Amino acid sequence: MVSIIKLVNGTEIIGEVILNDEKAVVLKDPLQINYRYKNDFSPPIISLQRYSPFAQPEEIHFKQEHIINVTPPVSNMIKYYNVSLKNIKENVDGDIDNELAAASGDDDMSPESQAKLALIERQITKATLN
Repeated sequence: MVSIIKLVNGTEIIGEVILNDEKAVVLKDPLQINYRYKNDFSPPIISLQRYSPFAQPEEIHFKQEHIINVTPPVSNMIKYYNVSLKNIKENVDGDIDNELAAASGDDDMSPESQAKLALIERQITKATLN
């Protein structure tokens, strides 16, 4: 079941609970919920990102002592989670992996990955110069 856990440090994470016992909660594909507030008293802008984008396992264990609560999200949040997770898996994860490979000197990148990396570098350079 997809649930939101709130950690003692205030971080909120959404994911599929695959274990919830007296010692730990295990989430599959956990995404961190980010809030960005404007100064005009409008609702926050919400975004989701991988809780630990460089970790290998799809499952993350959280000790019960670090958790304030576990609660089911509203149905639209579950839909948003599913859409965001699909987007991250299809678009973001591969790009992060390619950037890490390039930064580590891995020359075995595909031509498509090399082209994407070159485009990213040009955009970063252009943004830095402006």
